[in-house]
Amino acid sequence: MLKDLCIRSCQSLSSLAPLSACCQLERLDMAVCFYVANLAPLSSCAHLKELNMSNCVSVASVETLTACAQLEELSIYGLDEQLPGLEALKVAMPRLRIYDDASVSGGIV
Repeated sequence: MLKDLCIRSCQSLSSLAPLSACCQLERLDMAVCFYVANLAPLSSCAHLKELNMSNCVSVASVETLTACAQLEELSIYGLDEQLPGLEALKVAMPRLRIYDDASVSGGIV
């Protein structure tokens, strides 16, 4: 069973659909996957604890990540602080540690 996956810098990747079958996935590094826009397939990854989506500039919303109830760390360096769904995610998951450009200078958001 797949628990850790690094697809960092897969710049031609545009869909995470195959990951919907990876229900035991705990850590995913998808940083610099420029063309991934839809995170919905990750909603079936109930055991996901760490997600690095830094510089995934096409991501439209992170709201579907609320289904990842065990998510502990989210890295979003290089993304807009106004990323749709981010505030809802913070409310739904108050213990979630979010690492972004602002946290570099001021701690964890």
